[in-house]
Amino acid sequence: MTNDFDQVDLPREEDMYWGGVTNETAFEKAKEAGLEVFVPGPNDITVDIDSPELPEPFNEVLKILKQHFDIEVKKTTKSKSGNLHVYLYSPQFFTHSEKIALQAILGSDPKREALSLVRSVKGGLGHPSLLFEKKAA
Repeated sequence: MTNDFDQVDLPREEDMYWGGVTNETAFEKAKEAGLEVFVPGPNDITVDIDSPELPEPFNEVLKILKQHFDIEVKKTTKSKSGNLHVYLYSPQFFTHSEKIALQAILGSDPKREALSLVRSVKGGLGHPSLLFEKKAA
């Protein structure tokens, strides 16, 4: 018996975002690309938007979240590809899985958040949510 999932063409590991899921691999690839790695602190939430502008759902979702959590946008930066990175801060404690959920509902890159979840659930693979930034000039 087969199901629809048997027919899914999964990407090879070497084709995945940054070539793998461990922090070690990510740091190596970032160095090769001349990028810096931002490792979020316990109160940081990082969103990787796949467009040069904030999508309208971001503001709508953030408004809902602010009604229930103390959370604020600290800064935005341009990614190496010209898209947006959004740095949020909350004094409230969120687990890694909760941060990944927040990042995903705020519109973060789905592939990034999928791999973040893998790192979080499997453990031992490093911090689950990294951002890669252009080096400061």
